[in-house]
Amino acid sequence: MTEQLENQLSEALGSTVLAVGGVKEFLTSEVPEVLNQALTWYGIYYFVYNIVCLLLIYGSYRLFAYMYHEYKNRRTSIWYEKIYQNEVGLSDTGLFVSIVSFMVATIATVVSIAHLNLIWLKIWIAPKVWILEYIRDSL
Repeated sequence: MTEQLENQLSEALGSTVLAVGGVKEFLTSEVPEVLNQALTWYGIYYFVYNIVCLLLIYGSYRLFAYMYHEYKNRRTSIWYEKIYQNEVGLSDTGLFVSIVSFMVATIATVVSIAHLNLIWLKIWIAPKVWILEYIRDSL
């Protein structure tokens, strides 16, 4: 009975050692590739995210500049013909639209600036630091 238990124990230990060896081979061959793919993915993701935020800031500025220009030149613009001559709206509709566009531009700019980050730069310059922080935040 004792010999039978010893044989089963030795078989279990032998299979465990083989399994650990297989896991070690897998980790040494696959982990560098997985880390490289994760760094590439997150680097490009955060870079594109920042570009979209910057485009939103620029677009909101251009919207406000366009609407302000239209309000200042209302006698010669399309707004004057549609709003003032046809008496479709109030006399200060151009000013109202300009103020609303300014509010939209301000909100879009604040939200975009709040979401801007330099994680893509950290991934590019110090990838090991980013990996350690990513693992820490994941746990």
